Amino acid sequence: MKISKIAKLVKDAGCVQLIQVDVYTMYIGVGGAIYATEDLPLISGAEQARAVLDFTKKQMESIEVTEYSGTLSYIDIGLNMKSDDKEAIEWEVKRIPAAAVVDNEIVDILELEDGEILLFDSTYLSPLKEEQKSPYFKFKVRETPTKQKYIVVYDGLFIKAVIMPMKVDVKYFEQLDNFVNAMNKVRPVDVMNKIRPVGAEESGT
Repeated sequence: MKISKIAKLVKDAGCVQLIQVDVYTMYIGVGGAIYATEDLPLISGAEQARAVLDFTKKQMESIEVTEYSGTLSYIDIGLNMKSDDKEAIEWEVKRIPAAAVVDNEIVDILELEDGEILLFDSTYLSPLKEEQKSPYFKFKVRETPTKQKYIVVYDGLFIKAVIMPMKVDVKYFEQLDNFVNAMNKVRPVDVMNKIRPVGAEESGT
């Protein structure tokens, strides 16, 4: 886990959440993600957050700090980050080998077993660059008590992060429909070009 990458996300978002889940464990949240940071000291208040994130006092002035507490199985904001929780309902998901663009941002795509699609901001994976190299890196989906789905990121048996899916409005799907319709108009020509035999033009065929 790269704290420097989390710090960049905090700087870009202008906010940070300090989440103490017990007397020993500290998590850092930023925007739509929470990270399980190993060997991180307990942090309280803007000054301690500034020291861990390696910000100047000037940089910290523009950062909004919020603090939460709770247990791993139920943080104040309704998320369950307990890795070995047998009572947690989890869904298997498949990472689609493609990307979408929402508001000029590249997003990743996950598909649940029932076909439901979840989009999430791929920049939230930047602190997990090393973890993504693991053969045991995977995504699953859980649900809050209010039935809001969220993405849990595993490395082996342990949850390394939670990422909230993006909310996409109707306008995005209208734009997507327009794009698909436009591509369908050129698809037959494109296919014919791909299957034309080599040298067909020279031979007049």
